[in-house]
Amino acid sequence: MELTEKIIDTTNYVNRRLIEYIELTFAKCESIKEKLIYSINDIGLLFRPFLFRIGCEINELDYKELITNAFAIELMQKSTLIIDDIIDDSPLRNNLLSMPEKYGVKDTILTGELLKSLSSELVLQNEKISDKKKINILSELENAYNKICTGQLLDLEYEKKDNIRIDEYIELIAYTTGYFISASLIIGAILSDVKTKDLSILRNYGLKLGITYQLRDDIINLISDESNGKIFAEDIRSHKKRLPIIHFLNNSNKQEFEEFYLLWNKEKINHDDAKKIVNSLIENNSIQYSIDFLNNLGVETISSLNDYNYTNKNELIKIAKLITIL
Repeated sequence: MELTEKIIDTTNYVNRRLIEYIELTFAKCESIKEKLIYSINDIGLLFRPFLFRIGCEINELDYKELITNAFAIELMQKSTLIIDDIIDDSPLRNNLLSMPEKYGVKDTILTGELLKSLSSELVLQNEKISDKKKINILSELENAYNKICTGQLLDLEYEKKDNIRIDEYIELIAYTTGYFISASLIIGAILSDVKTKDLSILRNYGLKLGITYQLRDDIINLISDESNGKIFAEDIRSHKKRLPIIHFLNNSNKQEFEEFYLLWNKEKINHDDAKKIVNSLIENNSIQYSIDFLNNLGVETISSLNDYNYTNKNELIKIAKLITIL
């Protein structure tokens, strides 16, 4: 089976089983069941379940036998997306109404809290793993959740600044994406009893992979049409400073800088405004700079596996290469 097919197959299986779990658990609470299923039924990142699977298979464990841990990862991550939609006042997520737009902010907040609670409960109630592993898995999940909340606070802070540094941006996407992707791989590896040294290598790889993925997503948001379920230049319309914008501001002349902020400081940036900003990013080579940065990150991600000697090394390398394709 090709890598992309294996990733999609794993994701579909985990999502199908997760919905079955919610339907069974909330069979008597139709309205709550509806909200929970709606919150997880999106076309988001495909790599988390597959990375969990890879972690489990390091020592030939069947990830399907440990699937409630994959549920825990997905539920915790979905709860952070709900926070993100409330903060950004997003009307859509992947071409569907966002949770706050469809159900209101109050119901959305409580749904997010319920998702997070269910995540922890699934780990604690798992009779197939030791208490020590439960503690380690919960620690990974809570650390990732902590980092995402920290990243959200930084993102709000950076929106108010005229400019941010590239290292600040990398820290931001490590918090908002990198740590959760890393946690998916690490939780599978914990279940596989991977040694501390190799766990550290996988953690570093997973973090770099997550940063690479988010940078790729930020670039695609500017160069693709809306056929992939993303709103064109959504980050620009939300006044979010991503790498292409940061590079532009760091390398633009006074006139370009001032023209940019005339558009940026609008309360609502419309499609034409966003198009003008993107054209400026193209003309100033800011998008090309970001693409080159992405490719270099991909190389770094692969290099982080130099001292890793398990049989799934080639599969991890293939994932890193896949993520850098635009």
